[in-house]
Amino acid sequence: MNLLSSYFITLVVKERDDDTQRLFQVRVDENAYGCLDCVVSIARLKGFQEEEHTLSPRQDPSFDVGELPDWPSDDDIKDSRRFYLVEGPELVKTEWIQTYLELAVYTNDRFVLEADLCKLEVVKVAMETSNVEWPMERLNAREATVYIWFKGLAIRGAGQDVERKAIVRRVLDESTGYLSLKGDLCSREEDLDNTRLSWI
Repeated sequence: MNLLSSYFITLVVKERDDDTQRLFQVRVDENAYGCLDCVVSIARLKGFQEEEHTLSPRQDPSFDVGELPDWPSDDDIKDSRRFYLVEGPELVKTEWIQTYLELAVYTNDRFVLEADLCKLEVVKVAMETSNVEWPMERLNAREATVYIWFKGLAIRGAGQDVERKAIVRRVLDESTGYLSLKGDLCSREEDLDNTRLSWI
């Protein structure tokens, strides 16, 4: 077995304007094991009428979004035309960044407990986008690479308060409507002995 899975998930969602609950359906296909690499090919309210179809090779959920970039230097991140820093109240409101982080950690070690994922704390975030100027547009950009500094991940010989890094790339394909998420944790030089992550 290649250990890759497809998930058909039904969620309960609430409308923003009131507390009306609706059922939401999602299909997620994994492209790789041991890191975050998946495609969301269906995201719709249950009962939403659409033409039934079979995925053609062009629409295969495993479309390639390229390799993850290297972590940028401190000087690069200071370039406000290239990077947008998500800070303060805005960071609190962007719950999807926490979700991206939890997905990146979980796909690296599927034995991690939910209680341990709850200990992850986003410290700061830089977003790299192209051809997007305004802050809100950058947060909602169809293509973006999210650089996340976080705490709560314990490494052999280090505590839970050690600051770590993760990269997640998001691509929304306009022709198919598919959402791709690709991400991984960044290793420090002293962690490159391939020892297993430990959790506090």
